Amino acid sequence: MRRTITVILLILLTLLIGCSKTPEMNNNYYLLLMGESNTWKVDSYELSITPDTLKAGNGTLTMKNETEYQTEYINMEVHAVIDNKDTVIQSTAVSGSHTSIAQINTGSIEGGTFYNKDGKAIELANISDIYMTVEWQENTGSKKNITETIYLYGKNKNQ
Repeated sequence: MRRTITVILLILLTLLIGCSKTPEMNNNYYLLLMGESNTWKVDSYELSITPDTLKAGNGTLTMKNETEYQTEYINMEVHAVIDNKDTVIQSTAVSGSHTSIAQINTGSIEGGTFYNKDGKAIELANISDIYMTVEWQENTGSKKNITETIYLYGKNKNQ
């Protein structure tokens, strides 16, 4: 009887010691973002953050109320404000005579993750805002460049 109690106590002690370790957490985040400005609408922009990689893109940028719009230049940049530092996470530019920009796929990127000031992989909590800037050349006689900002995530999203 005494031997059985000792064996049971050893098993319980082993289980308790084994359970006391805190498991390492891997935080993976997936965001499906959308937003709009006066002229543009962004749909299905994906952002995936893991401890090892950051993937961004595969969205659609559509010019509102236009089915065809020809220009010679468009530039799109996606920014993330990470620990109060504005960082470009994706950039795409298209130029050429009579380029149609009424609807554009944002393309995509995949690379290593960003790190915080302590050298640890960023988490969603490190990101306060995500926004896209779109600059394009007007197709009227002036051909001036116009820039608009589209908020996709964070405190400025509803502006």
